Amino acid sequence: MFLGWCNEIAQEFGVFHLIFIAGGGFGFAWYYSFWINLPHRHTDPDEFVLPDFPEASTFHVTQMEKVLRVVDGSESTTVSRREELFS
Repeated sequence: MFLGWCNEIAQEFGVFHLIFIAGGGFGFAWYYSFWINLPHRHTDPDEFVLPDFPEASTFHVTQMEKVLRVVDGSESTTVSRREELFS
């Protein structure tokens, strides 16, 4: 996700590429689910479950990054993060 641009460049030059994320699986799954789904925007309570990662249990909005608390999905921050994650 942090090197999503590598995929685009490798394809442009026709070079084989493999991207390996060395971070923990739980943390990456959590980060991905939050940015893709913005689950706190679809619920009224301060606690919620990630829709595609229910094994993670319940989260409280205070456990989120400050930037995640204020995004609504249409601003440039969210759009660019989602592009990185999808690549």
